[in-house]
Amino acid sequence: MKKVNDFLQGKISRIFFLYSTGFAVMAVVMMGILFTILEVNTFEKNTRKMREDYIETRKNLSKAEVEKVVDYININRLFIEQNMKDNLQDKVEQAIRIMDNIYKINRMSASKETIKKMIKDALRPYRFYEGRGYYFIVSMQGVEELYPVKPEYEGQNLLDLKDEKGNYVIKDEIDIIRKHGEGFVTDYWSKPGLSGQMIYPKTSYIKHYEPLNWYIGCGEYLDNVIGDVQNEMKEHIRQIRFGKEGYIFINTFDGVAVIIDSEIYKEGDNIWEMTDSDGLKVIQEEFVAAQNPEGDFIWYKWKKLTSGDVVQKVSFIKGIDEWQWMVGGGVYVDEIEQIISEERDLMYAALRRKLFLSFIVLLSIILVVFTIARRISDRIKQDFDIFTNELVLAVHQGELLNREDYKLKELQEVSSGINSILDTRLKTEKLLKDSESMFRTIFEKMPVMLAVLDQDLNYKRWNIEFERIFLDQSKTLPKRYNIQGMLTSVASNDNYFLLIEKLDGQFRELELKTKKGVRTQNWALFQTDAEYLILAGLDITDVKEKNLKLVELNATKDLLFSIIAHDL
Repeated sequence: MKKVNDFLQGKISRIFFLYSTGFAVMAVVMMGILFTILEVNTFEKNTRKMREDYIETRKNLSKAEVEKVVDYININRLFIEQNMKDNLQDKVEQAIRIMDNIYKINRMSASKETIKKMIKDALRPYRFYEGRGYYFIVSMQGVEELYPVKPEYEGQNLLDLKDEKGNYVIKDEIDIIRKHGEGFVTDYWSKPGLSGQMIYPKTSYIKHYEPLNWYIGCGEYLDNVIGDVQNEMKEHIRQIRFGKEGYIFINTFDGVAVIIDSEIYKEGDNIWEMTDSDGLKVIQEEFVAAQNPEGDFIWYKWKKLTSGDVVQKVSFIKGIDEWQWMVGGGVYVDEIEQIISEERDLMYAALRRKLFLSFIVLLSIILVVFTIARRISDRIKQDFDIFTNELVLAVHQGELLNREDYKLKELQEVSSGINSILDTRLKTEKLLKDSESMFRTIFEKMPVMLAVLDQDLNYKRWNIEFERIFLDQSKTLPKRYNIQGMLTSVASNDNYFLLIEKLDGQFRELELKTKKGVRTQNWALFQTDAEYLILAGLDITDVKEKNLKLVELNATKDLLFSIIAHDL
């Protein structure tokens, strides 16, 4: 790290070059990252939109297919009874034409009994509605002429025949013939071959054939027709496919499979408790959705028909209350993930191409920035080399800088400032030299003992007067201040401790042993702003001796004056 800092602190030109190219590289990298992030975010946004649109489209597709099937069922269901009646009427009309044809051909050559037998023989084998339907013929007197399923009744008068609800069947039919010549009649019977007490309505169409005074008819149970229609519709619905793997399924409200595409279950199985891989009871969810008159969607997991994979599936369910059917159709939503994966691969390929082109462009920009930065760096280096050399000369020789030597305006301005500083410095140095010379003269020539001490009481310098009093021939002093060792035992020397403690610059009298002998001196110790200690002293030995002599003279004078005064 230190080497890096030293390297960066080395030269401004180098710093400028490194920062310029570094910034350019960083900008290129940041732009690349930003571009990539924006592209990926845009793709993810489009992916979400694509997924939502796809799922919505697939849901709409399954809903449309289910509603088409429901409409198909409802239309057929609404016209079942009418279609049944039309079909019965067509079949009776066909039988009338057969009867009339036989009658017209043979009426001149055969007796009525023979013609009747020919007609009965011709119509007896006819079967329709998958073998359930047949023709019956009754005379207007109530005699059963043709009853293929129970030939033992033929020739018998059945006017007293009643259905399961007590209706007189033959009498009701003859009454319709007499009133209208033809028409529909409904009787209620239990079906042959079926156990239980269920009775079913049977609708028959009858028509009078006047030449023989017969009426002929045929009938069918409505539930049988409904069953036939349902079977026909189921065959049609089983063939319906939409999307890649979409199909229609039908279950009853109580969970019986009507149309199912499964390897486990078959049509007719009760699958009410069937669950998906997550434990969701699918058929019960269908029932909830079927209660909505408009239908509804359910989500669950289901095995695909082609691959066998269990994937997410959405189905639209709609109920047909009249038949207790739940009609549904669903789509697998994993297809969108494959599409999105393919789109992502294409996006990444396009992104790599864009990044490569961007890299080429940005690399060109870096090269341009590098070249420009190198030229500017060389120019800065050249100016700073000149500036440094001239600054060294200016500092050491006091020569001012020539601002015209620099191309950089900043260096020109700096050189002007440095010149001003140099000029001030030269003047200051001259003043300092004059002040130092004056101080040295005063310090050395002053008739006062002076010494300068540092904070540790080490001697830094002293003047001539101090040297004259205290220094021997070697002119050396102890390194540390130590007047205490030179003190005599007089009481006035107690001032030494005040001198040391207070540093107040007050002169105090001390008696010291010097190279001139025992001397009486006044000493003061004070501290400067620079935290040096100044020791100043005055030798008052001679003054004090003179004062003592003066006191003695004054005493002698006073004694002399006293003697004279006494004598006088």
